[in-house]
Amino acid sequence: MSALLVVSLTLHKLVTFILNIRLARKTGLPYVFSPIHELENWAYFTNAVFRWRYHDYLLEGNGWPRYARYTIKDWMYEDKYRAHSELGDVFLVVAPGGLVCYTADAKMAMDICTRRKDFVKPREKMSQSKVASAVTGFL
Repeated sequence: MSALLVVSLTLHKLVTFILNIRLARKTGLPYVFSPIHELENWAYFTNAVFRWRYHDYLLEGNGWPRYARYTIKDWMYEDKYRAHSELGDVFLVVAPGGLVCYTADAKMAMDICTRRKDFVKPREKMSQSKVASAVTGFL
């Protein structure tokens, strides 16, 4: 029974990953693959492990290694502009958990922010900000 569950979950992840790759190709934007979406529950694990493992490396200002970069929550702060210098001002990260679009273009970011209803944020991202605002309001 448990083997069937593992097989079905793996198959589901594989199918959604293939569908997300097709969506990314349709956009015409450059994209990279990540086995774990930074908003997935697994990212809490990879985030802790990689931040511990690369603590000294990050303090030297080297950013994240390419293989680990997109599995870390808020990786872009330590990575600075490295990903954009490799992939361009706008690119996608494709994972079984979904697509994320990153931009370094201020005009595009402003356009997205002013058209909030056209660019809905994932519920998972919003729940994290609600917790942060509640804690900040409490302090």
